[in-house]
Amino acid sequence: MTDEEMIRELKPSDLSPPYNKYADLIGIENFIKLSDVIGGNITYFPTPSSLLTSSKRKRIVQEYLEGARVSELSEKYHITDKTIYKYIQQYRKGII
Repeated sequence: MTDEEMIRELKPSDLSPPYNKYADLIGIENFIKLSDVIGGNITYFPTPSSLLTSSKRKRIVQEYLEGARVSELSEKYHITDKTIYKYIQQYRKGII
């Protein structure tokens, strides 16, 4: 039996931990695709909240540009005024 044939017959339970858990979560077919794309590399997966970082910063700056006060934004997003000013500076420099 070839490797390709064996791969087609793989089940999550055939994989060792933690890969069996990942295959259960996203499906064996998707796990195989992911393995094909990033296999052999060390890959960091961000937490769900860190996926929002860029979007959240853009939203804060947009609300500021639309007239929201820094103090309102800091209270709304639970961050300091200083952080909001940093986002505004980054926006002005084209970083955000």
